Amino acid sequence: MRSYWVIPFALIGLSGCVTETHSVTKNSPVVNSEVNNLEAARTRISLALEYLKAGNNTQAKFNLERAAKFAPKLPEVHYTLAYYFEQVKEFQQAKASYKTALKLVPNDPNTLNNYGTFLCRIGEYDEARAQLLKAIDTRGYLRVSQSYENLALCAVKQDKFELALDYLNSAVQHDGQSKSALISLAGLYYAKSDLHQALRVLERYTDNGFISSRSLFLEYLLHQEMGHLEQSQKNRHDISADLSAILPSASNHYREL
Repeated sequence: MRSYWVIPFALIGLSGCVTETHSVTKNSPVVNSEVNNLEAARTRISLALEYLKAGNNTQAKFNLERAAKFAPKLPEVHYTLAYYFEQVKEFQQAKASYKTALKLVPNDPNTLNNYGTFLCRIGEYDEARAQLLKAIDTRGYLRVSQSYENLALCAVKQDKFELALDYLNSAVQHDGQSKSALISLAGLYYAKSDLHQALRVLERYTDNGFISSRSLFLEYLLHQEMGHLEQSQKNRHDISADLSAILPSASNHYREL
């Protein structure tokens, strides 16, 4: 579970006030105003997300509404509002906020990725897949691996394990050092009884310097089932997970941006 931290009370009074600087161009104050409004909006968004983590939905909504006043055409404002509406179970309003963000910037890959993960969480799998694939196909999108992971998690929710394997392999191809993609891929191979492939992926995970209770438990199970009893006993004392932690599932976090 993610840890929370206290947000200083003094930050609550942040505003979008403009500080003009001297310039030889008369349009400079307008530019400064726009930049400051964007900065103020993003500050409010950050505050709202921290309030959401802490369970203070009232302050989260207040800061998001302030962000919308500062930068009404910023897609980030609207897809964060959508996330807020999802947390309070207002799914139709969440959809409307995502659609507003996409009207402002139709091919914004961050909005498409987040909209896709939202649709998957509420069971609209076909549309979720369409949105995530749009994000992946967007030119210049740098987080392709994360969207493939989201597609894999969505496929697992539908018990489409072969498709999930394809998506996770694509995620690893796009980012060979993705900790979450590698361990999910190893776990899925284990679930399909492809033990040697699972061990190869797990070795790649550890070769990158990664370690977790999930990887230790998976390593223990693999060595035990492959008859490597000495190695499995060596790993046993480091285990602090249960079997449900091995598989990628709805309990694993979607990669939102």
